[in-house]
Amino acid sequence: MTITLAVPFFHRDLGMIVHSNYFKRLAQKTQVHSLPDNDHIRTRLTHSIEASQIGRQITRSFCEKVVREKLLSNDGYFSFKEELEELTAATCLVHDIGHAPFGHIGKVILDHVCPPVHKFDDNKQVVRILLNGILGENLRPSAPLVLSTLKKFEVPDAVYDLDIEQIVKLQTALGLEEARHPASHFMEAADDISYLAADVMDYFTYFVSSKKITSVHHGELIDLLHNINIIQPCSDQKAKTLGDLYSKASTSGDFKDFSDHLLKAALYHVIQAFDVFVSETRKELSLDSLPILLSSFIKRYAYKYKKNDADKTDFNLAYLGYPGDGKRGETFFKIKQVAYNSLILNEGYIATQNVHAKLVISGLWDFFVKEICGLKSDENVIHMLPAPDQAYILRAIDIGGDEPTRAICDLISGMTDRYANSLWGALGNPVTLKRAG
Repeated sequence: MTITLAVPFFHRDLGMIVHSNYFKRLAQKTQVHSLPDNDHIRTRLTHSIEASQIGRQITRSFCEKVVREKLLSNDGYFSFKEELEELTAATCLVHDIGHAPFGHIGKVILDHVCPPVHKFDDNKQVVRILLNGILGENLRPSAPLVLSTLKKFEVPDAVYDLDIEQIVKLQTALGLEEARHPASHFMEAADDISYLAADVMDYFTYFVSSKKITSVHHGELIDLLHNINIIQPCSDQKAKTLGDLYSKASTSGDFKDFSDHLLKAALYHVIQAFDVFVSETRKELSLDSLPILLSSFIKRYAYKYKKNDADKTDFNLAYLGYPGDGKRGETFFKIKQVAYNSLILNEGYIATQNVHAKLVISGLWDFFVKEICGLKSDENVIHMLPAPDQAYILRAIDIGGDEPTRAICDLISGMTDRYANSLWGALGNPVTLKRAG
């Protein structure tokens, strides 16, 4: 069985995603800051679009590298390059459609309230949506797109138990030795590169401009970003590739410019990984052998260059260490730890946002479990929902068993921040979250 990258409907995958309700709802789902009145703050929609563009650039750089070094013949190259770009771009667009409302804390709360039979996981939820057409919308994605959304190598770690059989069939059909499709590595790198740069910029946009900084770790982040500035690449060979991304950094010294430097330096680091791949891959590749070799290369180097975070290994291209990489991967990893664990997610407004998210999500969960699972069907409750959600919940009630619980999880995780807020208010509860700004 050979790997099929050249599936002719990746263009359709892109269109299917962009026109889906799942994707449109990302416009009102929190990236970091919930319900901001500062319109320069990102949402999950803008983040996904940014990740898609960066994913294209990473994929293009990889394809050009392996052909330039004559590891892959030009025969069929343009079809391979175009379709791998389309696949990565589509995967980046779809990678967040399983996220709960209210950002990072939303998935934690939903996982906490869900019963053991169906513990919530945002990445597993993406696969569930793609495979099962939940909430009345059947997307019919390609097999490579589904497998490209996985962020774990082993199937049981990557999907819900009910989806394992379907994923194994897709994995076997494509001849993949691991659950992940190689394009998932490009998607994951693009995801982290885009959100690190964008969320750092949003941090400066909201907290610095409003002079609301309270964390003692602010200076630590600035030092790390200065370090990124120092290791910013300047070779002519890479200049065009980086310039293709985008360039808007000025020489004003404004803190916002750091996000541009971070983005470009991180992209350069991933391109360096491809240099190492080429040096390690001595024989000519084929379109069938290249994906397996790429995945095994990433795993091998992830184990060889471990990070010091309790001996855990991160397979993300953005954080891997390589000979002569100037410790870029380590620097990006530290920025991620400082920005999220110590800084951005601990700011005062975010803490208030988290309290509100817990109140709304756990409250909606308790309400729906009591009213729907307990009473089997309460027409007043059901009719509060949009028509597709009504049909979905009623079908789950008819099936019975654990299906209503899974349906409630699907329903709440699919909500936007605004809708969850308004529904919570319509049930007679106070909406306590004030808009940021």
